[in-house]
Amino acid sequence: MNILMCINNGYVHPAINLMYSIRQYTECDIDLFILSTGLNDNSLNELQKKLEAISINVHTYISKDIDMELNIGNNHYSVDMFLRILSFGILPKNIEKILYLDADIIALDNIELLYNQNLGNKLLGVVEDIKGSSNKNAEYIKTINIQHKYFNSGVMLMNLSAIRKEWDIKKIKDYIFHNSSKYRYPDQDMLNVLCSNKQLQFLDIKFNYQIRHNESIDIDNVVILHYVDRLKPWNVFIIKPHEKLFWENYKLIKSKELYRIRKCFLKKRLIGKIRKVLHLK
Repeated sequence: MNILMCINNGYVHPAINLMYSIRQYTECDIDLFILSTGLNDNSLNELQKKLEAISINVHTYISKDIDMELNIGNNHYSVDMFLRILSFGILPKNIEKILYLDADIIALDNIELLYNQNLGNKLLGVVEDIKGSSNKNAEYIKTINIQHKYFNSGVMLMNLSAIRKEWDIKKIKDYIFHNSSKYRYPDQDMLNVLCSNKQLQFLDIKFNYQIRHNESIDIDNVVILHYVDRLKPWNVFIIKPHEKLFWENYKLIKSKELYRIRKCFLKKRLIGKIRKVLHLK
């Protein structure tokens, strides 16, 4: 099974947590491909050490100059998110299919059923975005000329062999260079614009169950749980039941790094709230 993640140093431990959750439900060979604009030595060593311990092969591809090529230096989003769009031109040509996963995800069941979906000649296997049907987002989606159901790009089964026939890496880079600033969710919007309905295979929501901090969930039929809120399990004051699933899995890693990150983040937020109440700058 080939899995793709595009991360920076800040998402290394959530990524490790995701891979540990996947390994709980599958014994198949797993090759994890990491695309990044830069991971420091500590991050790389941590990835290798933790994931080799559960028999996951890690392959890293660092594209340090990609931010210059894509011209999104002033964008508040990470450049790394665009690497999923460009992955067909970065990954080895012998990789014909890969499952892309965001790092703010955990597996609650065997993902092989997802990976083994037959896409035929379609480019992507995707799940509809839960925000896409809201009135506010529906109006926005019309403005960027998307004719199909708007999909979430956090989980994508990618038919790389078919994508390579349809997309040109130079043209895609040029498109990102000239258009990245005009979209609300740049990488996800672009992927939706680039694909036609006939190129997409929509999958069951259980393969990308998107949940926000204040929502509840019946996990009985969920394969992949996706924390789509800006509030993640590692930066909330009160941990909800579905976020406890994240932390229960993290115990398997035997690391305190995410606990430290959460503590620092909450301390910073608390200080900010106090300063606001006291009317301090």
